[in-house]
Amino acid sequence: MLNPRPVCILGLLVCVGLLAYAFYMEHVLLIEPCPLCWLQRFVFAGFAVVFLICAIQNPGGWGRYVYVLVFGVLTALGAGLASRHLWLQSLPPEAQPECGVGVGYMMDIKPLVDVIAWAARGTGECAQIQWTYLGISIPGWTLMAFVLLGATVIVSLIRNPRLRRRDIFR
Repeated sequence: MLNPRPVCILGLLVCVGLLAYAFYMEHVLLIEPCPLCWLQRFVFAGFAVVFLICAIQNPGGWGRYVYVLVFGVLTALGAGLASRHLWLQSLPPEAQPECGVGVGYMMDIKPLVDVIAWAARGTGECAQIQWTYLGISIPGWTLMAFVLLGATVIVSLIRNPRLRRRDIFR
């Protein structure tokens, strides 16, 4: 059985490592992140924060199910963004969306909610494959990371020997 605390600490370290590599790709390899890349980074940062809180708290009873719900939402959000990104990359060039203005400019002229909605739709920059490893592009790797992180921590929270059905009703 998996203990949630070490799983959360490992998940936190994985998220920090992924974010560090994303910034390495941006600032050293000079691969400019697209709007969907930024949103995926925010989801990884959200994962990291929740992993840290869960590791510190080490919840029991109902608290575990709250974390299962939060990690489930983060996993679905991240996997949805990465899937959208992969779909945009799979489109033929004539069907890809046009490149838009930069995120900084959008932040200057639009409210944050509008910028997030615009970024989630993706732009022409999102359809470009700038980097691959083993034939898999960045959103393919992030999709795998979201699913593996979410599934591992959810299983560790649900299948813990300290948690029994009777604990739910206490």
